[in-house]
Amino acid sequence: MRPVRSRKGHAAGLVVAVLAGALGFAGCGNADPPASDPGPVPAAAQSPARSPAPTAVDTPVARRSSPAARVVAGPRSPARAHPAAATGTPAAPRSPAAARSRGSAAGVARAKPSPSDVPPASPFSLGSGWKTTLDATFTGSALDPSLWATCYPWAQPGGCTNFGNAEYEWYQPSQVQVSGGLLHLVAQRVPTQGLAQDGSAKTYAYRSGMVTTFPGLAYQYGYIQVVARIPYGPGLWPALWLAAASQKWPPEIDMLEHEGTAAQYTEHLHATDMSVQAAAESAENLSVGWHTFGLYWSPSRVIWYVDGHQVMSAVSGVPRQPMYFLADLAVSQQDPAGWKDSAALDIRSVTLWQAASY
Repeated sequence: MRPVRSRKGHAAGLVVAVLAGALGFAGCGNADPPASDPGPVPAAAQSPARSPAPTAVDTPVARRSSPAARVVAGPRSPARAHPAAATGTPAAPRSPAAARSRGSAAGVARAKPSPSDVPPASPFSLGSGWKTTLDATFTGSALDPSLWATCYPWAQPGGCTNFGNAEYEWYQPSQVQVSGGLLHLVAQRVPTQGLAQDGSAKTYAYRSGMVTTFPGLAYQYGYIQVVARIPYGPGLWPALWLAAASQKWPPEIDMLEHEGTAAQYTEHLHATDMSVQAAAESAENLSVGWHTFGLYWSPSRVIWYVDGHQVMSAVSGVPRQPMYFLADLAVSQQDPAGWKDSAALDIRSVTLWQAASY
């Protein structure tokens, strides 16, 4: 989502046709994924009673389509699109340094993830030949500095923000807290001195926290899983995503984005050809209990999972370069009604499995 996280890239919106029932997104001409790369198998999906998982495709279309189609707005800038930009009109690109995108999206009904106080270590059958290459938990009172950083790679000492989006927070290391076996990314309404994009002084209405694994860890292909509790509230814009280790945007993979108190969460894939694939899922309040967010990435496909259920799949535009993980809690409104004094994106663990064959 911003020169880093595009959180929204420069791209037109994606139109997703609505099918009857729970099948969700329709195909738009993409060939089926190769049978040799089926991806991990969720334990919950092994029951014959489950309906097929929805799949999103990446055929870009006009910025607006017929009212009969559901429109998932494309990101605004290589730095992450603003949640209000649901019109499908792309904004001018910002800076190749940013890479994470966000975008508002219309909801399509899906099976609703259920909260769990004790999420499974892994809901998937990855098969033989896989090994754990990252098992990050948050014991003690501080992050492991060999793995984690608390600002975007291009940031100057003292903090950062995503200049590619209309965001109102200044990220500071003090807002990244470790306690009780959890990582807390804390947003507070406290006037905070930071910098504008031109380097001049600027006061931000909020301060917040973010983490990245750059330069400690970048990877190419594997299955990454995050156990987290997603905050809900006016103006909050949490996200879990991957950005290119080259610091060039695109590509970008958004594992999860949620805006405010919306009943949907979204996933996106920003390909290097500027096409965008997106999906929007209805869900229970993801701030209640713990949830698992998984991303399977191979040379031929990307699959998104929430609580062991597949919610999106892509077989074109698959990134083929090292990427790193980011989590952040942005603020997308200047003075949202109903804002609480503080909110936190809580993360229990980040785990990465990789296959020896990649």
